[in-house]
Amino acid sequence: MGYASVHRTALLAGLEPGSHGLCCPASDGNGIAQPLPRVALRGGANAICGASLMVRE
Repeated sequence: MGYASVHRTALLAGLEPGSHGLCCPASDGNGIAQPLPRVALRGGANAICGASLMVRE
């Protein structure tokens, strides 16, 4: 299934107050981590998406 999107949730209990980063790499149907490094510069984007979190007391 090309160009699929999956939504996930996570409970991040016990985080200390302050700024945190959250990154979520994916794996394909064969269990291989994605994105793989691209050998050709024009082979597509291979960035792992991330988000900033601010935990308050």
